[in-house]
Amino acid sequence: MRLVAGVPGTRRFVATVGGEAAGTGAYATETGVAALHGTATRPEFRGRGVQAALLAFRLAQAAREGADLASVFVTPGSGSERNVVRAGFRLAGLRLTFTRRS
Repeated sequence: MRLVAGVPGTRRFVATVGGEAAGTGAYATETGVAALHGTATRPEFRGRGVQAALLAFRLAQAAREGADLASVFVTPGSGSERNVVRAGFRLAGLRLTFTRRS
């Protein structure tokens, strides 16, 4: 996140609930494509629509900038996957992440 958050053109947002920071989200656009990233919701605010609101807001902002395609990476089977599918995203491919304990 540190790498992509500082890239020129990245827009970063903080969602608040009752004046408290509840979640974050970022996106950048390039040639009509919006890349959404940096989405996180504080545990005590989960299940309250924070991620859905951040998705909708970033998609609307990107559309105003001329983006007509958006992409987002999520963990399969997660609440994030459920939320992006509800927002109209469709699976286009899979990315594998491998980890190893030292």
